[in-house]
Amino acid sequence: MRRLISVIISLILMASFYLYAVMREDDETKRTEQWVVAAEQDALSANGGTVSTEGRALARVMGAAIPLPQTLTAGEVRDDSWHGYYARRLTATDGQTRVTAVRPLSAAPLIRKDALTFAPGGRSLFGFPLLEAQDDLAHYAFLVTQEAAVMIETPLNQFEPLLQGMQLVTN
Repeated sequence: MRRLISVIISLILMASFYLYAVMREDDETKRTEQWVVAAEQDALSANGGTVSTEGRALARVMGAAIPLPQTLTAGEVRDDSWHGYYARRLTATDGQTRVTAVRPLSAAPLIRKDALTFAPGGRSLFGFPLLEAQDDLAHYAFLVTQEAAVMIETPLNQFEPLLQGMQLVTN
């Protein structure tokens, strides 16, 4: 008889805590917006590309904010293909630093080198965490912005100062 009474009291207590939690629930505690699926990005179409040493012109054609060196000696955006759909690829350099970017993000393997092993370096650039790798000649930093994947290649011994000289160019 005592066990039956203790089971009934336990069930009543659990039901009361459940009712209390349900009654206290509001929009802030639900946080339903964190589970909303974002709309799919529009597919890119061919744009013919451009060649320029102007960072803003390259970012505009790319359609994304891109970290670039302060002054460019060469820059190009061209159409590419990834799994049957259009991708946009940017290549820019100031003579020492080489920046390669691709849009959409799913086409990031186009710019990552297979022979390199990337690892978190504990650094970030413009708030985007960097994955870093190096070989005998160069230091590589890989980052992902909201719309593009970016690879930055610098000479091995000049990574820090060249990375500090970058600017985020918006379209």
